[in-house]
Amino acid sequence: MRLQGGAIYIRREQEPGDHVVTSASLAHVRDVASFEEPDEWQPETRTHQPGKKGTDVLYEHHELMRRMFKKMRATSGHGAERHELMRTLAAELDIHEVIEDAIFYPAVQPVSEDTEIAYAEHGVLADLLAATVKLPLGGPEFEEHLVALESAFLHHAGSEERSMFREAERLTDERLRDLGEQLETMLERERTSRFRQAFRTLKLTLLENA
Repeated sequence: MRLQGGAIYIRREQEPGDHVVTSASLAHVRDVASFEEPDEWQPETRTHQPGKKGTDVLYEHHELMRRMFKKMRATSGHGAERHELMRTLAAELDIHEVIEDAIFYPAVQPVSEDTEIAYAEHGVLADLLAATVKLPLGGPEFEEHLVALESAFLHHAGSEERSMFREAERLTDERLRDLGEQLETMLERERTSRFRQAFRTLKLTLLENA
């Protein structure tokens, strides 16, 4: 990812060429949240089985971040509430990367060909997030980066839901529910651990002041 001439260039390993977001192209974006929405896969709705599947836990987290991006777009300026929302969104994006990298991707790698692409997309998201949070909140460059960050996240989440989550169904039901328990446990620990909170706060502060 690089900036040149007011444009954001993103290169993904799985797709040749550069993807460019410019101020002109953003004028045609009516609702970024509609990008890469899942088309068929939906989380399991059965209630007679104990525990959630790993795919359901991750889908719910995807939905949380979709709502947070939508709320960011519904606000403007550089007020304290929006700043706190951006920091919370940044923390959740970081947590999502951590739990997927540590638990889900290694577990589904034997049944999915998408894990290497997913790891690479995490790198793109991390770079975009770092570039976004260090910009003045509410400025035109920040808003442009925010659109690019949301678009990259929606692409990543949608790709997982359409492909990797379905491939994960090749695992046994017991294994998927075990992954769900592990993901929920790690998600809670990442959010509540004082050490992890302090580490993430320091990381964001350093990025904001870079």
